Parts: sequence; C-alpha cells; structure tokens
Amino acid sequence: MYKPITKVITWAFLIIVPQVLFAQIDNNEVERLYQKGREMADQRYYTAAVDTLKLAFSQNPSHLKTLLLLGEIYLKMGNFPGAEQAFKQVRQNNPQIPLGYVKMGELYWHWERYELALEYLKTASKLTNPPEPEVFGWKGQVFRSQQKLAESDSILKEGLKHYPNNPFLLSNYGITQAYMGGPKKARIFLDSAYTLDSNNSFVVNALVSYSLLMENISKAEYYLDRAIQLDPDDPFTRSNKIAHSLASKGLKAQEHFQEGNRYFQKGLYRKARESYLRALEEDSLIFEIYINLGFTNIHLGDPDHAADAFAKAIKLRPDYAPAWIGWGDAMLGLNEPDSALDKYEKALELDPDNETVKQIIEDVKNALNTMEK
Repeated sequence: MYKPITKVITWAFLIIVPQVLFAQIDNNEVERLYQKGREMADQRYYTAAVDTLKLAFSQNPSHLKTLLLLGEIYLKMGNFPGAEQAFKQVRQNNPQIPLGYVKMGELYWHWERYELALEYLKTASKLTNPPEPEVFGWKGQVFRSQQKLAESDSILKEGLKHYPNNPFLLSNYGITQAYMGGPKKARIFLDSAYTLDSNNSFVVNALVSYSLLMENISKAEYYLDRAIQLDPDDPFTRSNKIAHSLASKGLKAQEHFQEGNRYFQKGLYRKARESYLRALEEDSLIFEIYINLGFTNIHLGDPDHAADAFAKAIKLRPDYAPAWIGWGDAMLGLNEPDSALDKYEKALELDPDNETVKQIIEDVKNALNTMEK
C-alpha cells in the first residue's frame, strides 16, 4: 500500500489563496488557468500546477474540474490533507452527486482510514440507483484491505451485475479472487479488464499486484514498466515500485542462499560464506541466512563472526533453540564459557527434551568447576 515518501505539512488550500468570492467570474480565464495547470501536471510540475489551480479556484470556487485536479495532484504528492480539502469542497459544492463522496472514500483508503472511507462510500451509494461503479470498486478495495475478503467478493460481484464491462470493477474483483485462492479465475477477470482498457493505470497496477502475489517477478516487472509509462506518480504505481523492489531483492537473496547451501553441503565453507553474505546484501531480514552463516563461520574457525550472526538471528526469532545453541558454541570458541552456558540454558528452556544440550550444559559446568579448583 502506498505511503507518502516525505512528510508534507499543509493547511487547507482554501485559506492560502486570494479570495475573490464577490467579483464577477471570468469563466474563460478560469478555464485557461485550469488548462495551464493541467499541462503543468501532465509534465509533473506539480508545485507550479497547484499554484496555478489555486488562482483558478480563487476566481471560481465552484469550478469542479479545478477542485478534482487539485485533489488528484495532492494525492500524487502524498499530501493527504491537501487532497482532503479539495475533495471536501467538491462534496460541499455538489452535495447531491456521488462524485465528492467517492473521492473522499478513495482518499481515506489511501490514508488507511478505512471506516471513514466506508462512511462516505455508503453515502455515495444512496445518491444513485444503482450506485456508481466506483462506489462498488472502492468498497471492495476497503473490505479487502481490512482482510474482509468475503465482503469484498460480495460487493464487487454485485457491482459487476450492474456494470459487467467496467475495467475498474473487473480488475478489482480479480485481485480479490487471487487473495481468496483462485488464481485462474482472477486471471480471467484481470485479462478482461486489460483487454477493455490497457491504458488504465489501476488495471495495469492490478496486474502488477497479481504477478507479485503469484511470485512471478519478471511478469510483474513487465506490467510495472507499463504502469510507469502511464503515470509514474500514481499512488498505486509508486506502491508497486516499492513492492517489486522488495520482491526482487527477496528473490535474489533466496538464489544466493540456496547457492550457499550447496557450497556448505560440499564442505566449501568459504564459498558458502560469500554466498550467504551476498544474500544478506539483498535482504538483511531473512532469519535462516544468519543461522547458516553462523554455523559456516564456526566451521571456518571464526567464532567472533559466528557469534554476531547468531545474535542477529535471535533478534529476528528469539524462540529458535538451535540459534541459541550455535551462539553458545561460538562463545565457547571465544573462550567465554560463562556466556556460552547462558546461551545453552536458554536453548534448553526452549527445547526441554534436547538431550544433547543437557549433556553440553553438564560438560560446561564440569569444566567451570575444574577451572575454579
């Protein structure tokens, strides 16, 4: 899910633009400013676009296209409060049409304020019969984000009864099906959406998300490139860029990890260590790599680095007894029997039936007693 990269502090844009509420409206000038702002936004000059659109708003606070574009730009900038003010004004100017309520629902989904999103979407659903397709789509999105897959499935299915060829609903339903364990069914709906509108950023990003879910990194990269071409600053595109990067790193890490395991099994411990270290460069949060690296360092006669690897493994998973055993072995190699004994006793606490650890503890205690005598 998309998160803003930088923290943006803003006040309601209504406060900081010149107010000309009682002057005669020059609609031609408003439209000119709007078109200029749109051109700037298309070129990704977002700050300049916002300034221009604020001028248009100051001359006509009811100009719907200006308010909508302002909200969309703020979303791309990660400025949720700014988008909130723009979409609120849409709703206040047009209380009887669903658009403003839908945009508020969309915004609050991005903001992870799901209950608020549902409130606005429920209001939008009462204004037309049947509700607009976006109402069904964003409700499904919110339910899915809340892990309410059955509710997501139900609302999106209902929407498709009314709008069977809507790409937004088709792709949204496909993602829900993928999460519910139906990848083949999901692909049918996603492909249908893409056939209907291959230039729809949401549809393309849905295919990115599906490919990542199926662990098809190369296919995800293909669709992500397409999404970037369409709109690199779309919140879904930015979120998928992060998700794809993490998945790619995870895949490379696993490849290096398996390579290290093959070297370890052959007794090629130096090569194994090199592979494990390369794996950790890609993903430093994989517990198993630290474990195997620790035991590899013990085989290489490097207890210092072995202890460091086991310590990092235990930070990730403190309930894994073999990690404590390996750490104890490393501390013995560093001639620190008291510390080793602490590690072994922790391992025995986690695995009370481990006879090997019991024997090690007894041997260490006997050695300590002999040293004292």
